[in-house]
Amino acid sequence: MRIMMQCAGFCALCLLLTGCYLIGDPVAFRTVSLRFLETASKNRATLSVTEPEVIEALRMIDETLVAGGFPRSPNQPGPNDQGMIASYGIGNVYLKSDRLNVTFREFMHWRSRKPVRKVCSVLKDKLSSRYGIARVCIEH
Repeated sequence: MRIMMQCAGFCALCLLLTGCYLIGDPVAFRTVSLRFLETASKNRATLSVTEPEVIEALRMIDETLVAGGFPRSPNQPGPNDQGMIASYGIGNVYLKSDRLNVTFREFMHWRSRKPVRKVCSVLKDKLSSRYGIARVCIEH
């Protein structure tokens, strides 16, 4: 019995040291979300990347992410059913329903790193000053 306990302890230690976690590899998520308002002439079904308000928000997102050290990826996604419209390395921009989401995924991190937290905060401030604080939020 003692040998089995030592063997189990040794196996668990080996798994932890080699990066195989028993509960899965950690992933830190952080999303800045901008909600678009519906009007009589514009509803969720017609919201697209060609809308002037969406184009303006995408320009602000691009400027903020590039200035924050997240260059736009050279291979941009094509039209897809997941709504991804731009990629910035570990950050992706999605247009879903009435929202524009900038999502960062950092593998092997339990918490978002400082550069991601900073760029998300700056982006939230810029979008809030343009569209109103009630329409912008950070989720983690």
